[in-house]
Amino acid sequence: MNVINVNIPGHGYPVYVEDGLLDMAGKLVADLNIKGRIAVISDENVFALYGERLRRSIENAGLSCRFRCLAPGENQKCRGDGVIDTHP
Repeated sequence: MNVINVNIPGHGYPVYVEDGLLDMAGKLVADLNIKGRIAVISDENVFALYGERLRRSIENAGLSCRFRCLAPGENQKCRGDGVIDTHP
């Protein structure tokens, strides 16, 4: 698996690149030892394509998740009122 480290002052994070990564996402998150429920924020169009597959991966890893979907479009990414709860 390829890992690209994004270095932002005060907060860096890894970006993983791999074929089939979506199906491994649950295990990767589980390996972080996160306790409690996981929140996934997604564009409605992206959720329609990949949301259930990601949910299965997360749940198969023994974790619980909740999805929050934004309407499509760049203008939704910075709006505090753009979040809608359509996928409990």
